[in-house]
Amino acid sequence: ELISSLSNSVAPEAINSATMICCCESPWNDEMALDVSPQRVLENSAEQVLPDKGRTTAVPVQHGAGLSASTGLSVGLTADWKSRTTLNQNAGSFGVDKEQCYLFTVGLHRAPDISFGLDLSAAGRICLVNAVGENSLIADWNRMWLEKGAKEQTVQQFDRLVALNTERPSKGKDMMQKLRESTGQVNIVIQRPIVRKIPINKKLGEELGITIIDGFTFLMVASIAEGVFREHNQNAIHAEDIIHLPSIIVAVDGMRGNGSELLKFMREAEGPFEVEVLYYD
Repeated sequence: ELISSLSNSVAPEAINSATMICCCESPWNDEMALDVSPQRVLENSAEQVLPDKGRTTAVPVQHGAGLSASTGLSVGLTADWKSRTTLNQNAGSFGVDKEQCYLFTVGLHRAPDISFGLDLSAAGRICLVNAVGENSLIADWNRMWLEKGAKEQTVQQFDRLVALNTERPSKGKDMMQKLRESTGQVNIVIQRPIVRKIPINKKLGEELGITIIDGFTFLMVASIAEGVFREHNQNAIHAEDIIHLPSIIVAVDGMRGNGSELLKFMREAEGPFEVEVLYYD
């Protein structure tokens, strides 16, 4: 499932459904594979729950004020420059063995009534950042490292939360929950994705042949049937150009938006287009 928007004060938003296109029987086999869960909204958060793999509908939630402001915060200056390491243990599974995901640690001291200021989405094992709110713990952390000239140490859109203190939750939703409950000294390991730009050949009138999950800042490809994307995969010269299941697309021809908007960009394309895809370890 996918849960979005971390907040300590925002009431649940209404869930609406929107029909998507095409479904197939492709396996749900990568580490971001989604849990089959009933639709639900959890207390004190505007959240989004994805449909299971057999459905052809997206379940969007209006993206409200999930970024609560905070004051009176204290930021622990505990970032260890030695933690600027990279991982490539599983990158080869996506054909990206020549590139590595960047890792760093965020160290903060959080009082019970202070917000991290993170807007998050959780899908399968992935818990990623949609945005960072102003006047928050993470905003102050980012400001500190920007003043030091170390932008790579700032928390950015699409960064993945992989560990919290001594724990590495196996599911994104568990990471989100543990973050909500964390107080005192909090150390968060962040992973920056590899972003690949992949050209997709399309002819006027061709069907995409995909089922998508509608994220607030991305589109997740859930299945691939006959159409543009299957033909692309069959004809891909390089392994890194294959669209795997599931894949997270964050831009089409440089245009960003939510999942439904990104789908619209691709469907309305009268010829070839380019997608930006995120790859995590």
